[in-house]
Formats: sequence, structure tokens, C-alpha cells
Amino acid sequence: MSDKRQKLFEILAQVAERPITELSLEQKLKDDLELDSTQALDLLSTIEEEFDIEIDEMEAAKFETVADLLAKVGG
Repeated sequence: MSDKRQKLFEILAQVAERPITELSLEQKLKDDLELDSTQALDLLSTIEEEFDIEIDEMEAAKFETVADLLAKVGG
């Protein structure tokens, strides 16, 4: 697992309150991980901080899966 993927999974596990072993790239953020709007905002702000990137609202609305997030962080 790449460093970026590992870090992203660690963030997701914390925000979604799930074991990292239950996460996969194919999972849908809303349907599979059941992230509510507060968790989604927390996830995005943590990703921005940890990976030193900016994600605007229009772009964030397009993220459906864990793989979409990984592509954004360059993993």
C-alpha cells in the first residue's frame, strides 16, 4: 500500500469510525461508509490539511468513492 493510500485510509477509518481493514477503494463515501454531512466536511478538511491541497465545493461534490479521493491526493 502506498504511503498516500495508507494515510488516506487512516483518515477515513478515523472519520467513518471503522476499522481500516474494512475499507476499500470501491466503497462509496455516502452509501457504503454512511458519512453524514458533518463527517464529509471533517474528512475533506483533514485531507486538505494532511496532503497540503485545496478542494473546492464543486470538486468535492464529485467525489463518490474512496478511489476518487485517492486520485485527488495523487495516490
